[in-house]
Amino acid sequence: MAPDPTRSQYQHYIPRFILRNFTPVLEHDSDRHFIASTSPAVLRLGQGAPPKAKHTWWKTLKERTRLNVWHIDTATLAMNVDPGENVLGSTFGASDLYLDPHHADHDHIEHKLSLLEGKASIINQKGDERCSRRREECWVHPPRPDSSRGAQYFKSAFDELTMDSLRRHIAENLENPNATPRDVWLQNLKEFLDSKFADLFENKRIYEHDRYEYVYGYRRFRMAIWRAPANVEFVVTSDAYSLYEGRYFDMASADPVIGAWYQETLGTRRGRHPTQGGRGTTPWVKVFPMHPKFIIALVDSSMADKSPMHAMLHGDVPESRFFDFPCPRTDTTYANLSREAVAARKRRDMDGFERRPPGSERPKFESWSDTSSWDFVRGHYVDGIPAEAREQDHLAFKISTLTTDQVRIVNGLMLENAHGAVTFCSTAQLYASVCAYERYERWEHKQDYSALKRALRERAMRPGAPAAPPTVELNVDRTVVRVEPASTTHNPDETAEEVARYRALTHHIHALQLVALLGHDMDPRPGPLMTALRDRFASFQALNRVHDDYLQRSVEAATPVPTRASVVTAAAGPSNIQATSSNAPPHPPKRKRKPKRKSAAAS
Repeated sequence: MAPDPTRSQYQHYIPRFILRNFTPVLEHDSDRHFIASTSPAVLRLGQGAPPKAKHTWWKTLKERTRLNVWHIDTATLAMNVDPGENVLGSTFGASDLYLDPHHADHDHIEHKLSLLEGKASIINQKGDERCSRRREECWVHPPRPDSSRGAQYFKSAFDELTMDSLRRHIAENLENPNATPRDVWLQNLKEFLDSKFADLFENKRIYEHDRYEYVYGYRRFRMAIWRAPANVEFVVTSDAYSLYEGRYFDMASADPVIGAWYQETLGTRRGRHPTQGGRGTTPWVKVFPMHPKFIIALVDSSMADKSPMHAMLHGDVPESRFFDFPCPRTDTTYANLSREAVAARKRRDMDGFERRPPGSERPKFESWSDTSSWDFVRGHYVDGIPAEAREQDHLAFKISTLTTDQVRIVNGLMLENAHGAVTFCSTAQLYASVCAYERYERWEHKQDYSALKRALRERAMRPGAPAAPPTVELNVDRTVVRVEPASTTHNPDETAEEVARYRALTHHIHALQLVALLGHDMDPRPGPLMTALRDRFASFQALNRVHDDYLQRSVEAATPVPTRASVVTAAAGPSNIQATSSNAPPHPPKRKRKPKRKSAAAS
């Protein structure tokens, strides 16, 4: 039975399984997996509950799961503990986004996307597991396609040359001659979801611009998995997916080589370039945030290999910000190779390994000035079969760990082009990324994030503010400050006042992470903020003594004891931050067991 077309449904353009990765940390396991932030009572309900109660628990968990979101348009900060419009189920989406009114089942695209997202979430979980356990490889099957650039179709934001091409596509490939650009976008989604992977490259029912962009991305780019180092995180924005860095080209370029290539390869008279008709870019890097700890990137193979092709296309523009990022080759295990292909591979005979059918041979490379010999998007063959049609092959992607500065550059790319909202897990990490973005000179159109920094400072100073992630390591004036929060396990016999004091102490320790970062853009003289910090930490020693008493009572009660946090003291300026630690009180000595008496039979 077809659903009611008048019913409105909220549908996400960023899948939920990705957004759940960016929910702030309330509890964590040894592998640093992110768990949705709700009240402790809700979390305790799911432990050891019967199946029906667990179902109710998961439903409550989904309804109450919230994100940390900075709304750019309104300059407001919504934290996961705040009521508002930052619930995961109603963030990063739109009503009836995939509704197809011309189909018997109006939600058929949504149903197919949900099946695809289920498969993608398994791969995402595998990547999370591999990155968390510091593995070096991640094995996956060949990827399935994703959605196209829907925003341009919804707003008809195309130049006239591209609109002419779009009208021709509607007349030639769609049944409805009065179809709108949104109908073309839905048709693209339908073909991507219904077609076999190998058939997408020649599917004329997919708009030629998007089909070419997909083919170009698959055949010209190399996939990399970038892992953030310990205690550093990626952020995500509304338009972060498929965000790219590249070089802008004018197809009417005065450069005869570039102009000839665009004329012969891309056919500028018909506007076949995948971006904007007479204008275009050669993308070098595309990023796809998947998790606060890892990100998927597509890197142009010429830049990854530092080939002469990249140097030629690079020209006189500044080098890519991602030029030195790691991008190792993919290890492929080929299935069912013939003896001839195996022998050709051993002797490195490319032609014998590919065994191209007649008419698909590669053009012989003559020179960089001969554009007819450039092979940009011609597909690869393996043992006489197109590479995209070999569904039994396995791909092993190397997992590369970035430096902290490289993670800040990736976050800077998203902050430079952010619209709508910015989602993050740790306030300290977002603050560090914004500071690095402001200091990095190569961002040409820097957005003003002063309101965001001010909101983060105010949030850190607020009593009862949410804690930062479990362990954060900051480099402040060549001094490493390591902050480790206490365990969340408490004595069940503790009073409400003791719990409040203990949490206040823990929050004081967490707040120091952001305090250390504030030193990068503060006056070295103690201003109002540092004065307030000193006043706030005036009772720090008293709280410390309360914590010692609390630990001693926990030991006497024989209950799990929260680990003693590292104590960090702040002096007059940020450069005087010092790290000290003290151990928990020793446990009472164990009683010596009495020796067992020998039985009469044994004697």
